[in-house]
Amino acid sequence: MFLFVATGVSMNPFVVCAEDQHDEEASTRLENMEDAPQWWKDSLKTLDERMEWWEDARFGLFMHWGPYSVLAGEYKEDTYSGRYAEHIARFSKIPKQDYVEHAAGIFHPEKFDAEQWALLAKNAGMRYLVITAKHHDGFATYHSKFSEFDFEDTAHWDRDPLMELTKACKKHGLHFGVYYSHVQDWYEKYNVVNNWELEHPDRHAGKWYEKAEWKDYLEKVRTEYVRKKAIPQIKELINDYGVEVFYFDTPPYFPHELNLEILKATREAGPNVVVNERVTDIGGFGDYRGGPDTPYFYPVYEERYWEGQQTTTNSWGYNKHDEGNRKTPEFLLRMLIDTVSKGGNFLLNFSPMGNGAFCEGDLETFQYFADWAKDHAESIHGVDRNPIAFQNWGFITAKGNVLYLHVHADNWPANGELKLGGLDNDIKEATLMAGNRSLEFENLGSGIHSIVLPEKPAHPLFTGIKVVCQGQPRGDDCRLIDPRARNRFFGYDTTEFAGNARPSGGKKDRAYIAGMGHGSSVTWTVRVDQPATYNVQVVYDPFGYV
Repeated sequence: MFLFVATGVSMNPFVVCAEDQHDEEASTRLENMEDAPQWWKDSLKTLDERMEWWEDARFGLFMHWGPYSVLAGEYKEDTYSGRYAEHIARFSKIPKQDYVEHAAGIFHPEKFDAEQWALLAKNAGMRYLVITAKHHDGFATYHSKFSEFDFEDTAHWDRDPLMELTKACKKHGLHFGVYYSHVQDWYEKYNVVNNWELEHPDRHAGKWYEKAEWKDYLEKVRTEYVRKKAIPQIKELINDYGVEVFYFDTPPYFPHELNLEILKATREAGPNVVVNERVTDIGGFGDYRGGPDTPYFYPVYEERYWEGQQTTTNSWGYNKHDEGNRKTPEFLLRMLIDTVSKGGNFLLNFSPMGNGAFCEGDLETFQYFADWAKDHAESIHGVDRNPIAFQNWGFITAKGNVLYLHVHADNWPANGELKLGGLDNDIKEATLMAGNRSLEFENLGSGIHSIVLPEKPAHPLFTGIKVVCQGQPRGDDCRLIDPRARNRFFGYDTTEFAGNARPSGGKKDRAYIAGMGHGSSVTWTVRVDQPATYNVQVVYDPFGYV
């Protein structure tokens, strides 16, 4: 085995403006748990207990659905191709009266079918569901006792979608969660961001709450919004709707102590409720780490509990002008398997239309995942991250003494011999998951095994191979180089960085290693099983434009 090390010249990563400046990970993290309040330290004593089902689930359905779904990315002359439809009120600076007239007041999703939604998720291999109970526009997609801006009082719709949905989830064995915008609530008098109609602090004003002129306003935010609406609604959702997951968002608009007050109230109301890290602007508060929105790749996180989120188009809410940005089911399946192989959960967002139905593109993606899950769901649920080396042909997940190999169709071996590198154990049996077909195998020594595959893959993208090992799988991170194929060393598939080198956010135009100045390096440790001569190509950009 040997080391392949890439060193680089100075790079200045190119940063692309996002729709919301707070859709990335927390900029700072809690380094010393002793600095946390005692109630939070106490709550961590039961962390593993409340996270057990969540970790086992691995795959969840995310849905952004609200009055903005009625507008579908269009308001009067304004259309928003490629942009977040759920932000349309802010983009078009819509007064509340107009937003009620054109969206919230006519939000009557007659085609909403909670049973269908739950079954779409379950059949696609998803095990939990997270839906917007309140997004930044402040509209409650249920019957709330603590706001009249909801289905009951504004839309005058007698059905309660969240109540129907939580019952359907319980019936079909899904865990029920909500996205709750605990900070932004644009049409509330005492809040942030809406400076087109109200005297709110501007979203670009930085830490507005530290400025003397906003001191009295901050106290009103605390007493009139946080304590009279946000916290009561959070308790309402836990007590009346059985919410098991809270997905909070955009914490930097509030001071840390105000976010902590919300987190403490959530924890007191629901000791077993799972809370994401975006509840505050300091990482380490919250039960699991959340990666950035809409990335194409995730690095290898050290944390046990983390979640990646992606959406089927570019927008999170339904946007009829955004179909040109629809991601293929193949791309999304690759993200699911990659994420789970690195020990994460994958939350995939679909965008119901204003009438409560799903568009054709979303239905096709649901079906694609359902078809794959029929044979391969076992390789996603209840599994751990890959315990051995990365493989050139695909991804690995693990459960007990079993390895699940996900072989990409483009890397299907032409000679029928799949080589598994980095496994010290002997293999007891190997099975093609589609059809439960037994496969021949051989231990070649030096941590390399050979598995004989059929001539063609069983799935057009990822075919699953179940490998039962003699004992708990163990090995090393030395990846096997295949002289018959193109071997790709990707910066997001290693943890060996030196100097200032580090993975960027992983978005389409930021999926690279930044900080490659003098003294920085990225290392991949590899093994070879036969002599060969290799040509090495390094893709880099000295100016940071990728």
